[in-house]
Amino acid sequence: MNLLQRIILINSGNISYREIHLDGNIHFIGTQGTGKSTLLRAILFLYNADSRKLDLSKEQKSFADYYFPHADSYIFFEVRKEQRTFCVWLYRKQNRLCFRFIDGSFSKEMVINKNHARIETDVIAEAGNLEYKVERPIYNFSEYRDILYSANKSMHKYSLLKNKTYQNIPRTISNIFLNSSLDGGFIKKTIINSLSDEIFEINLDVNRHHLEKARGDYEDVNEYIKHEKKAQIIVSLFNNILKQEQHKKEGEASQEILELKGTQKLQEFTNIKIDLTKKN
Repeated sequence: MNLLQRIILINSGNISYREIHLDGNIHFIGTQGTGKSTLLRAILFLYNADSRKLDLSKEQKSFADYYFPHADSYIFFEVRKEQRTFCVWLYRKQNRLCFRFIDGSFSKEMVINKNHARIETDVIAEAGNLEYKVERPIYNFSEYRDILYSANKSMHKYSLLKNKTYQNIPRTISNIFLNSSLDGGFIKKTIINSLSDEIFEINLDVNRHHLEKARGDYEDVNEYIKHEKKAQIIVSLFNNILKQEQHKKEGEASQEILELKGTQKLQEFTNIKIDLTKKN
């Protein structure tokens, strides 16, 4: 499963340093000005890479100016893909936004030194010390989206979704994030276009033992259903036999008690008779 599991903002917007974990269902709660929209727009940009579709008014600063006011303003998106983790590094270079893919998980020491963010070359050097590969900068957002949605085969290991006709996906994500009305026909078209034409094969030999076990379990269930009434009768008879045996044991125990009491009474009577004989 591919998912965005962490976002790190460094000298971005009004945030000096913040790590936000995004595993599971997340709810952002807070008063106005606490950074909810700042965080949501940053996440949205990861998926659509389109600064024109971030619901920014003309009075507001541009995405680049607001999120990356300094040379050491960075956003890192940490993504888990199956058994490995990689980062998408977004920052401003030569007054242009650019993406870099880093083949490894985020490390604070890689970016921060003595409470200050490292410059670009130092971040790359520290990543090298961690044996991470840092890919070339990507300025073209269409190229970036091709990588993210598996249209670029040479960078396939950094893809989030595999879809030949992915163009509708960023638009759908934008609509969801910005709470705009969703057209039913558009959603249907997106789902249809997301279906792959590739042949999917199931290797039955690999799963043969699972199939055999499932078939055996199925036959056992059918056999039980077939003889369920007989089984219930047998169980009922067995329970009755147990009750009868219990009653028999209780009856035998009572008889033994009565016999014991009778013997005791007889002995008492004999003793009394002997005493009377002696007295006479």
